[in-house]
Amino acid sequence: QENFLNNTINTQSRLILALCEQEDILNNRINTQSRLTLALCQQEDFLNNRINTQSRLTMALCQQEDFLNNRINTQSRLTMALCQQEDILNNRINTQSRLTLAFCQQEDILNNRINTPSRLTLALCQQEGILNNRINTQSRLTLALCQQEDILNNRINTQSRLTLALCEQEDILNNRINTQSRLTLALCQQEDFLNNRINTQSRLTLALCQQEDILNNIINTQSRLTLALCQQEDILNNRINTPSRLTLALCQQEGILNNRINTPSRLTLALCQQEGILNNRINTQSRLTLALCQQEDFLNNRINTQSRLTLALCQQEDILNNIINTQSRLTLALCQQEDILNNRINTPSRLTLALCQQEGILNNRINTPSRLTLALCQQEGILNNRINTQSRLTLALCQQEDFLNNRINTQSRLTLALCQQEDILNNRINTPSRLTLALCQQEGILNNRINTRSRLTMALCQQEDILNNRINTQSRLTLALCKQEDILNNRINTPSRLTLALCQQEGILNNIINTRSRLTLALCQQEDILNNRINTQSRLTLALCQQEGILNNRINTPSRLTLALCQQEDILNNRINTRSSLTLALCQQEGILNNIINTQSRLTLALCQQEDILNNRINTPSRLTLALCQQKTFLTIESIHRVD
Repeated sequence: QENFLNNTINTQSRLILALCEQEDILNNRINTQSRLTLALCQQEDFLNNRINTQSRLTMALCQQEDFLNNRINTQSRLTMALCQQEDILNNRINTQSRLTLAFCQQEDILNNRINTPSRLTLALCQQEGILNNRINTQSRLTLALCQQEDILNNRINTQSRLTLALCEQEDILNNRINTQSRLTLALCQQEDFLNNRINTQSRLTLALCQQEDILNNIINTQSRLTLALCQQEDILNNRINTPSRLTLALCQQEGILNNRINTPSRLTLALCQQEGILNNRINTQSRLTLALCQQEDFLNNRINTQSRLTLALCQQEDILNNIINTQSRLTLALCQQEDILNNRINTPSRLTLALCQQEGILNNRINTPSRLTLALCQQEGILNNRINTQSRLTLALCQQEDFLNNRINTQSRLTLALCQQEDILNNRINTPSRLTLALCQQEGILNNRINTRSRLTMALCQQEDILNNRINTQSRLTLALCKQEDILNNRINTPSRLTLALCQQEGILNNIINTRSRLTLALCQQEDILNNRINTQSRLTLALCQQEGILNNRINTPSRLTLALCQQEDILNNRINTRSSLTLALCQQEGILNNIINTQSRLTLALCQQEDILNNRINTPSRLTLALCQQKTFLTIESIHRVD
């Protein structure tokens, strides 16, 4: 509100000041002494309320008119419940534990206010009826979209881990966004945001202010950050809501003029690139990566993902009327081929749907009920195949024509090997546990049968000299790429859930890399990695290992993370060990030759951008985001934790 111009907000700890949007809260001063979330002081009768919270709490949803004078104090990490139905008008919901705010989507919840003070995901305020909603989040959260005209002169101050909402609307002309801690500044893309000045003092990712309308923007970034791509002119009226630690999607195409994409958690917004996705509404409720909605024929598709997942690439014209429902952590398959016109793929668990690319899989229906990655059904010969996987697995690449009538049944979490060779015509591979079968690519392995008894990814049996090798692995793992000729008779056993690093360079001939947890394998894109095959057994995103300079790199990541972009040539001997849910920092600078970054918890590794951070080792033992180590004075960091 205009009358909130002269407000003075004092915060002494990591907190996010609530949106004092109402005219009646003109002179309120809110003091918070610890990590808390201030309640929504939205009601007219709540004029002079002062709320003091001393610990981590989340204020309840003061949504209903009858809830005018309620004061709700919650002392623990919680998320307010779903106030969705019309009949819950007078409900008063107090939740004192960890929960997730529901979708306040109904028209009858017009004047709802959502307060989330802790680790939560703000609800999707998508409905037209929620015009006047104000969302206050006090703690580790993402500020809601300040999109409405009534929030013209709002000033949002966030002092802790949060992501500022997209201030995209014309009515937010004079907004000034100050963020003092780990956050990602919203896309300042609109013409009306001409004179905005964005100051970020700590770990954050500033958006790319690339558009002509952001002419006079002054962006000061004092640490390692990644600016968002604010590239397209056609994103004039877009409203992208991301309430948590996330990466704003590339809104590049002209066709996404009126799109509204709401992502409430740690996610990467999908590439809404195609003109045909004009009216699409993609709702993602959890940690996920929205699919590439690229095709023109995907005009009216609605993709609902309720968990940590990556929506499939709906690229083909023939997937016009497809409805893809994913209920868990999964990656929807690439529905690229014309012959999959009427296919409906239902995946209820953590999985990656296979690439249904070939014409021969016209009427196939793939049902995967668990965490798995469906195989690449690419060859014409697998026309009538039906692949049933019962658990977390990745179905093998049935690429060869001679594999026409093969049927692969996997009973557990596994990734079936690439049955690519002509000589494996009639082979049948049965794996009884969570594993990824090795790539049986060589002609010499004609009659080999590989049995693996646990969650693993069998090594690439690529060399001709490894004709009769049998590799047994006893646990959840991904066997390393046995690419070099000198590793002819090697047998690699890895005993835990892991993805073996990319053995890309010739110099790593005899290297054996063991990684002990669910990680993300890097993209072996270089020429020297000609025959590489990447087996990933768990929730991961393969990092872009693009630089030639990563000759001897060994990347061990033991948890749910995204491997950093190893882009620089000078990162020859880098070893990046990450132990938890995190995003590895962009190791972009030449000076970061020997860096070893160990992170032990859910965090986002800082961008190691400075040349002077050559030998830095960063150890973080808790849920955090590593500070931006950009300064030259940050040469050496103690507490080295190296994972072999």
